[in-house]
Amino acid sequence: MNAIGIDINPEYKQVFLNRLGLFEHSGRHLDYQVGDARTMLRQIKTASVEFALTSPPYWDILHRRRTADLGDSRPYTDDPRDLGNIDEYSAFVSTFEDITVEVARTLRHLGAATTLPAP
Repeated sequence: MNAIGIDINPEYKQVFLNRLGLFEHSGRHLDYQVGDARTMLRQIKTASVEFALTSPPYWDILHRRRTADLGDSRPYTDDPRDLGNIDEYSAFVSTFEDITVEVARTLRHLGAATTLPAP
């Protein structure tokens, strides 16, 4: 297994490396890029990915007051490219659709993808 990680938040690089660290000495390639998936995915060859896992935000939910503990909101980033910072729902859906189409382009024949929406 080779792995490519793309995240707009650089703080999650270590999480990615820790979770995939068991592959560190397996001769596999781990690559983590910080950036916008809308542009970074274009660098991945067509039909080169066996499995894609995406975890987009629940639109702007992190900008709202937390209900479980009544805590303050904790946005993922303040980056305007972050999908969680898109103001209009229709724009969020359209942008996520564009990313999904690009992920599909990278999948091999009979490849698979899973989307885990997460805040």
